[in-house]
Amino acid sequence: MSRNQITDRHFADADTDAEFKLLSDASHYPEPASPFDNLFSTLTVTLGDLRIFRISVVSSVFGGLTLFLLVNMIAVMLSTLGGQNIFPKAWPIEVFLAANLLMLIGWGAQTHWLMLPAGIVFGNALILAYCTLTGRWSDWVFLWMLEPLIVWFSIAIPVKINKIQGASPVWARAAGVFFSILSVSLSVITIVVAYYLS
Repeated sequence: MSRNQITDRHFADADTDAEFKLLSDASHYPEPASPFDNLFSTLTVTLGDLRIFRISVVSSVFGGLTLFLLVNMIAVMLSTLGGQNIFPKAWPIEVFLAANLLMLIGWGAQTHWLMLPAGIVFGNALILAYCTLTGRWSDWVFLWMLEPLIVWFSIAIPVKINKIQGASPVWARAAGVFFSILSVSLSVITIVVAYYLS
């Protein structure tokens, strides 16, 4: 009854497609790039221009262990010269150097995925060095809230890098050099501060 009361029936003359068609593949419509994607792409190109040499996995392991030895020798020398044991306050240097060893192995293996455990270990080394040098272990009441942030950054950065084709070796080499400089520098600073506090 209602159909018969329609006065304008011109729409019925239009061609209609009675066939059922599947939706188009979503992969044909790429997601818009975020500013972070552009940032990582730009950084990859910049880091690639540095032309950091490649090392083998064996060399990276020996390099990491050599840095362990050298930094600990500095700590022993200061302890001997000062006549005091600085290791009760300077022990977080071992955690810094462990993070560095992981990243050096990543450099040798040409994979950026070792940035994930290295980042978590390095972030915790910073917190441990602060608590040990200041003696304020009670600050863990609020410092624990940094842990999810450290884990998130340590996962998010390698995942973003993984989306860029050919970026893994570039970031592995750059992170290896960066972590070596940063870890050794912070270890020496920790040793010196522990020496003056002991």
